[in-house]
Amino acid sequence: MKIVQISLPDDLARDAAEAGLLDPAQMEALLRASLKQLDNEPSSARAMTRAATLTSAPAFTAIWNNPEDAVYDAI
Repeated sequence: MKIVQISLPDDLARDAAEAGLLDPAQMEALLRASLKQLDNEPSSARAMTRAATLTSAPAFTAIWNNPEDAVYDAI
């Protein structure tokens, strides 16, 4: 087993932790899903971009799912 350490801005780390995204099992699932997606697409910048998008979507959902940002949902 490899230990991986990342640095995140405080607010992102707090929001990700509150959403359960920093749980080792959740992080493993996100990474595996991204790698599986990479296997299904040609090796290219587009595939890497797609994998990053898939991995970050739950974090953005957790961060932006709040009443203060609800006004932007109507745009």
